[in-house]
Amino acid sequence: MERIDKEVWSPMTSKIKSEIIFVAGFPRSGTTWFSNIINSHSKVVYRHEILGRQASAFPAPLFDAIKHNAGLSDIDYEQAIGIIAESSVETDKPPFFVKDHGLLKHPQLHYFLWSAAKLVKPIASLYLKLFKAPIYKEGWRILVKETRSTTDMTSILKGLRVEHVLFLVREPYGAIASHIKGASMGLIYGASQTAKNRWFEVSKDKPYVKALALEQEQIEQMSAAEFLAIKWRVYYEDAVVIQSEQQQAQFCFYDQYVSQPFDCSKTLFESLKLDFSPQVEAFIGQSTGKTASSVALKDSSNEYYSVYRKASFDTEGWKKELSDEDVHYIDKHATPFFNQLIDSQE
Repeated sequence: MERIDKEVWSPMTSKIKSEIIFVAGFPRSGTTWFSNIINSHSKVVYRHEILGRQASAFPAPLFDAIKHNAGLSDIDYEQAIGIIAESSVETDKPPFFVKDHGLLKHPQLHYFLWSAAKLVKPIASLYLKLFKAPIYKEGWRILVKETRSTTDMTSILKGLRVEHVLFLVREPYGAIASHIKGASMGLIYGASQTAKNRWFEVSKDKPYVKALALEQEQIEQMSAAEFLAIKWRVYYEDAVVIQSEQQQAQFCFYDQYVSQPFDCSKTLFESLKLDFSPQVEAFIGQSTGKTASSVALKDSSNEYYSVYRKASFDTEGWKKELSDEDVHYIDKHATPFFNQLIDSQE
């Protein structure tokens, strides 16, 4: 991973006034729920994995510059933020909340038009403009959430002039068990040979991979749990490098948010300079099963993807999903580093 020059990691001259909050984390770490806690604020607009789902919206030279140039000119930056600001049925994701701008003030209408735009292409073209995020008004934030790999992440963060980087960490048993379960249900891609080979090609020079002296053939023969445990560790080792070079980057721990959602969220909002509003508090209560959820705020996905959990949600449900062998490999590769991350933040 390239190092970040702190002297150029700062906003340049631009008319854009909204700030970018970038949420990242290993897949199945609760990043969507975590992002929606922030998204429930009335001056935050959420773009769900826009760099992966809506890459085609960016002109190819601009997208390449975002990933590889480690910084953008003001013109390219404004074009990139303008594209991110536009709504899309691919990168907008229910639940929708009351915002302090235009049609964004009406979440039920937002949900209705989003649902219609998913079915009718002409409506999708109109939808693109109707719920655009305000980028020239003070006090607004655009939240970009990605569970992509850390490859090119430093360039992306610099190019988009990200104000806050939040790495969400779920203890590896839960994240890996959820990944394996989703693959077995056919809901997400599993640790296929193609996925393993693609990952090894871009990660073979990472410190932990080199320390293990891993070869491609070994990766191919690994169980899903061992492969994901190594992948989990490499991901967060890269995240530590980013944090060390970007003072606004911070680690947030999913399991702490599950056990103390209000206290943790209040502390987070203070660091983001956002007020902890009644709407935020209401969503936290509803999404953790502490209070009844509003029909208008429901997301449209199945239980596996839903941001709404029952009060009985079991953070140790992984024990029913993982074999003793799976736990052994997670303890070998991921758990020690997870403990280091926890200790380093105390």
